[in-house]
Amino acid sequence: MRDLIRMAAHAHHYLAIFNDNGRPLYLGRSKRITSPEQRLVLHARDRGCTHPGCHVPGYLRQVHHITDWAHDGPTDIDNLTFACAPHHHLLNHGWTTRKRKDGTTEWIPPPQLSTITAKEFGAVPVAPLL
Repeated sequence: MRDLIRMAAHAHHYLAIFNDNGRPLYLGRSKRITSPEQRLVLHARDRGCTHPGCHVPGYLRQVHHITDWAHDGPTDIDNLTFACAPHHHLLNHGWTTRKRKDGTTEWIPPPQLSTITAKEFGAVPVAPLL
């Protein structure tokens, strides 16, 4: 394993481990705060804030639980996404998020803003690094 990490270090700045189906490993609901391993996978997958049109890089972001921890949301990689501080704050003002079937995060405006379409809103998928 040490040799594998040494070889990968020259090509990548991080190493993510996946299961047989190509999905990131799940780390469970044992704690609310994400592990360093989960943050590495999030950085590789999301690269930065997932709010459409936002370009805040991964190292300047917060981790958001799609299903909130307080509502029994797990700290599993499929329930996590990156959000910069201003966009994370929107979630306290009626915005919600959900995971699409393709694994990307959809940001849903509150009802008073719901007439904005995804195209107008700038929902452009970002290609993952993985």
